[in-house]
Amino acid sequence: MNEYNPDQTGLDAMVKERDAARNLGISHGALRRQRLAGHIAFKAVGRLIYYVAADLIAWQRRITCDPEPQPSNASSD
Repeated sequence: MNEYNPDQTGLDAMVKERDAARNLGISHGALRRQRLAGHIAFKAVGRLIYYVAADLIAWQRRITCDPEPQPSNASSD
């Protein structure tokens, strides 16, 4: 029996909306609001909403705030 391997089939890994929200650590409603606002790509299959795993990672990286480097107080004597 053949097992699904996205690398061999060329298909992207898909994640259901509730699973995606749980994996991201946000509420289902928060993820839905991001989707409806057009901030994150999705696929609708009937009434179900799926996300491509790579799109979730890209969205998470876009919204992640990197702290700005703090100026050094070192003086050269």
